[in-house]
Amino acid sequence: MSITVSSLPEEKYTVIGNRALVNAKITMGSVYPYGGESFDPEPLFGMHNVDLALINQSNGLSLQYDATNKKLKAYRQAPLIVYEEKCVPTGDGSVQKITTKYPPAFFMNAARIAENKKFRSTGVTPGDDEISLDAQMAEGVRATLSVKGADFLAGQGAFAADTGWTGFAAADWEVDSAAKKSADGTTALTHATAAVADTRYYLEFTVDTLTAGSFTPSIGNVDGDVISADGTYSMIITADNTEALIFTPTNTSRFNITACKVYALDEAVYLTYVTQAWPEVWDALVQDESVTLSSTGAKTLANAACAIMYADRTSATAKALTLIDEDDTAASGEVAFYLNQAANNIKASHADENAKVALVTYLKVPASGFLAYRAFDNEGCTKGGTDPYTNTMDYPVLIWGYTGQVPINGGTTQRLLPYMGTPAAGEAVIDWFTPGIRGAGAPATGTVIGTKSDVTATGAGIWGVLSEIAGRPLEVPDGEDLSAAGEFNVILIGI
Repeated sequence: MSITVSSLPEEKYTVIGNRALVNAKITMGSVYPYGGESFDPEPLFGMHNVDLALINQSNGLSLQYDATNKKLKAYRQAPLIVYEEKCVPTGDGSVQKITTKYPPAFFMNAARIAENKKFRSTGVTPGDDEISLDAQMAEGVRATLSVKGADFLAGQGAFAADTGWTGFAAADWEVDSAAKKSADGTTALTHATAAVADTRYYLEFTVDTLTAGSFTPSIGNVDGDVISADGTYSMIITADNTEALIFTPTNTSRFNITACKVYALDEAVYLTYVTQAWPEVWDALVQDESVTLSSTGAKTLANAACAIMYADRTSATAKALTLIDEDDTAASGEVAFYLNQAANNIKASHADENAKVALVTYLKVPASGFLAYRAFDNEGCTKGGTDPYTNTMDYPVLIWGYTGQVPINGGTTQRLLPYMGTPAAGEAVIDWFTPGIRGAGAPATGTVIGTKSDVTATGAGIWGVLSEIAGRPLEVPDGEDLSAAGEFNVILIGI
């Protein structure tokens, strides 16, 4: 609903010298559109150009006039850190889109309930279980990200073996890096993974050597397209029940199926990120710095880093690099950073990464201020309990230094799930919400990481509590009801 102007016409317009003054009263609508409500003074008040707009605050809400776009933008105090923002992806491809509620300054995690999303560099089309920014983070702009889920078939649609499938025991099917319908018969080829009713699934596969007949794929007892020719196919099927993926052939059909994958669409992604309401973090952000890795010696980022959002290898074969403990030796696909170190801060890489280019997004350590004072690195957590295990930090953590990951000294880096997730082996959960209690003795009781595996975590980042930070207002998110903010008095001066 748009802005309501409640002043009477004779109250609105006054001429003072060579300028006009408008004094109007307005109320905001019930569904705020991010970017501002339309507010054109010419048809409303007969004012062509606005030199100055004065608008009082009301109930914690402030309005600013955007003369370029002729809109009123609404601002209020915003969270410094957004924890587990639920984003439902949109789109009809295997890669879908999500948009943040607030302009981000640094992402600390992106995950679905049961799977972490690896960050790739800006503009990269994500692969399975990956996420990437469509454009670099920009001041005052919400971020749109591309996200891709896990392959529902867990790679078994490559048909390297008959694992996960029933039907290959019949005479009409064989498996040999393809599902081959090589003899007469109508045996259905069925995958073991059950579908979820009312879920949309994106199915893709390639067909070759189709010389006779046809076949029909189905998921959840809902048929897809009938396939009767060679080609690469994709389709969206909304499951009616839990019935798995099934390929049902006609009797005399002959064909091969390869490269089969299935993705569940529209499953929520949970984002944890620092917003631009924390200006010091926004000022410390460095995006997509290019570095050439070396296996023979250390390399250097342009700045000392206190937190790494991602290191993405762009040289062939491009891939997200796993962050490891700085005391460990990198294996293929891994990289170690010496945080809070100005020079030689990228440890020698594995030979597979030698001379490969990577893009790194990180927070630099400023010369002074809160981030400089509160940065910590290479902390060995205090492990406790049994399955599930706890790893306790010395202090409460505000900014986690390894986005989506928990390095393990001498072990495999764990992947972060959302707070409400239950970690399996190789996964971890951070308790963002309980800062802990500082005792007189050591170790302190700070932020706790939960793991399924018996490991001792390494921590880094920025410690503290949110109440220490003075934030700045941000534009109100999309769809907010501002009608209860009350009446605003607007004074415009112009011609």
